Amino acid sequence: MNNRAIPIEISSAINSTVEQSLAEVEQQMLETCNRAMQAIELKVFAELYAITVPTKKRKETTQAVRRYREEQWKTALKKADGNEKKAAEIIFKQGD
Repeated sequence: MNNRAIPIEISSAINSTVEQSLAEVEQQMLETCNRAMQAIELKVFAELYAITVPTKKRKETTQAVRRYREEQWKTALKKADGNEKKAAEIIFKQGD
C-alpha cells in the first residue's frame, strides 16, 4: 500500500474546488425550489380564483387586463417611434 500524502497545496485546492462546487449546487437547488414554490403558489391561486370568483367577474377582469395591456403597448410603441423591440423593452422596464 502506498502511503504518500497529498501535498497540502493540492489538498487545499481540491477542498476549495469541492466547496465551490457544493455552493454552486446549493444555489441552483435553492433557485429551483423557489421556482417550484412560485409555480405551486400560482397554481393554487388559479384554482382558488376559479372556484371563488364568478365566471362573469373573471371575464370582466380578463377584458380589463387585455384593454390595459393594449393601452400600455400603444403608449410604449408611440414612445419608441414604432420600434417594436424598443417598445417591448419599455414594457418590460415598467414591470421592474
